[in-house]
Amino acid sequence: VCSRHNMELEGIPKARKHGWPTLIQWEELPDRVQKMEKELNDLVNNPRIRNLSEFWNRITGQIAEKGSLSAVFSSKNQFASFDRALTGYYGSLGYGIIYSKLLQLFPPNNNTNANISPLDMNMFLIWVLVPETAVRLIIEDQQLSGPDRMAIAVNILDESSQYGMAMFPE
Repeated sequence: VCSRHNMELEGIPKARKHGWPTLIQWEELPDRVQKMEKELNDLVNNPRIRNLSEFWNRITGQIAEKGSLSAVFSSKNQFASFDRALTGYYGSLGYGIIYSKLLQLFPPNNNTNANISPLDMNMFLIWVLVPETAVRLIIEDQQLSGPDRMAIAVNILDESSQYGMAMFPE
């Protein structure tokens, strides 16, 4: 069974059950990301806020566990971790749109990178800002509120990543 057929049989009913979108207004995504610039800038520049980030803690935890940045980003480990860095139900298409907009907002060559060591800005964009942006989009989409909204959205991102990759490939 091809992945598209499997998506039609299982993925779409699961998405509907969980309230994940089957249609996304892609043309609105760059503006939605733009509106998050201040909040995302705080993640880059404020260590206290950054230390609350699930994705910052995941990547720095992997660095501590594996012993070095290069060990985490070896091809073997990078591929094993890639699904955790995606955008949930926004899939690869959403990843490309979000990453492109974040590159405009946070050009890698315009940052000192001191605040995000041991990552460089491009790694920070991929492994922290892209999923943080997706989580914020999910919070908006799902109209989540309350103190646990971020944790719920992270769970949705993790749970819906396979669906997003199949439903919204590049």
